Amino acid sequence: MLRKEIGQSLRKDREAWWSEHANELEAAAASGNYRKLFQLIRATGSKKSGVSETICEDDGMPITNIHRRLGRWAEFFEG
Repeated sequence: MLRKEIGQSLRKDREAWWSEHANELEAAAASGNYRKLFQLIRATGSKKSGVSETICEDDGMPITNIHRRLGRWAEFFEG
């Protein structure tokens, strides 16, 4: 019961946020404020994920030690 209410509330809040965001986008476009418009568009998109430095040992376990990680990357590229 609680999960359903939370889901409904989340959908309602998300819809309200998108509606407000769309109004801001329209206002920026109508006023010719293209800088603000593109900032709002950029804020809407997903964030770029960085390149992962993670590398695993031969057994599949991720390496946490930075020196070992660098050594493993060297092994990887040397073949």
